[in-house]
Amino acid sequence: LVTRSQRLGQLHGRLTFERGLLDYRLDGERLRGGVDLAGRWQTNPTSGAAAVNEGSFDLKAAQLGALTPLVGVRGQVDSLTGGVSAHVKYRHAEKTGLPEGSGNLALDDIRLNGSALLDALRGSVRVSGDRIEIVNANAALAGGSLTLSGVAFFNPNRRGSVRLSVSGADAR
Repeated sequence: LVTRSQRLGQLHGRLTFERGLLDYRLDGERLRGGVDLAGRWQTNPTSGAAAVNEGSFDLKAAQLGALTPLVGVRGQVDSLTGGVSAHVKYRHAEKTGLPEGSGNLALDDIRLNGSALLDALRGSVRVSGDRIEIVNANAALAGGSLTLSGVAFFNPNRRGSVRLSVSGADAR
């Protein structure tokens, strides 16, 4: 799989569509970590029955250094290292088919130029139609704390935002 002329990794997929039920699975290696996307989406449930519209996304130990070519940032950020893992369970909205759900986010052993920035950051992830949000991710930082929240939109014409707050840290 290639995006913006950058290799993302090796992915394998399977789609099955029988009796109005789409069953999908995509797994493999992406950003030098593991990825698994699986779910079911029912187009027309039988009368009176609830639609089967659920899925999950797992990113396991993807490497931050593999992201820098994708976002077009060069220089100091090239030496950013660490792992990112996420687990999100979602449902497909009945009217739009877009995912809506929540899960957990973890960043581990974050380093820049070999210097430790964060040992671990933990937070929540929400997916809602056109966006993905990081909610109240927290980490210990230099004897204090760091809190991070942000939103990114699936539409590339919309701008996301990040809010970073540091309190009680010793900058020495």
